Amino acid sequence: MAKSKLTITDFTKLATRDLLTILKMRNHPSIRCWMTNSNVIEVEEHLAFCQKLHLDPFSKYFFITCDDKPYGVVSVKAINDNWQNALTGYYKLTDSPYPLWKVRRIILHFMQKNFGLKRSYLIINSHNERSLNPFLDKKILGVRVIRQDDTYHYLECTLPQARIFADEIAKYLQEVEVNFIVPTLLPYTSALRQKALFIKASINIDSNDTQDHQTCTNKRDRSYA
Repeated sequence: MAKSKLTITDFTKLATRDLLTILKMRNHPSIRCWMTNSNVIEVEEHLAFCQKLHLDPFSKYFFITCDDKPYGVVSVKAINDNWQNALTGYYKLTDSPYPLWKVRRIILHFMQKNFGLKRSYLIINSHNERSLNPFLDKKILGVRVIRQDDTYHYLECTLPQARIFADEIAKYLQEVEVNFIVPTLLPYTSALRQKALFIKASINIDSNDTQDHQTCTNKRDRSYA
């Protein structure tokens, strides 16, 4: 049986039509009802936000398709301009076949390899059992509940060491083919230098698209980032 194909694309590499597809997904009542901001987002606001991402090296938003069909979104935002700790968020279409928590782990592994991410934090609606249960059922190692109330669960996820994490991701890559489409990655240094380099590089960010398509294989020792 052929593997499913996941394509994970940085928002800054998307066409306007894809950004509008994302907005339609995000504004759907079945998705936005679980968000900390459950208001409908207007087109102009959404497109302006996406445009600002070109100049923000500390926010990564990824649009995922599965077998070329819209699947979901994962966001990773550095805390205090430091990529060691990040706030993450995600949502997907309810009929998508592949578990989103696994896609999130693949993206966090990508962020660990390229940005030195060590911990991620999540805020999940306490009544959103579909999103919350994989964490509470201990399917995902290294997760602890920091705080909870009637509205939200606040979770901390400590990422495994690089080799252990690579072994975990290798198992997922036996199930799916993963392709990342991202801007040219810059080595992380200080916050100010990183931002300056990012702005400088963004001027010509589309000049070398052939380097932006990076394919995962099921071989553990081959970089897909």
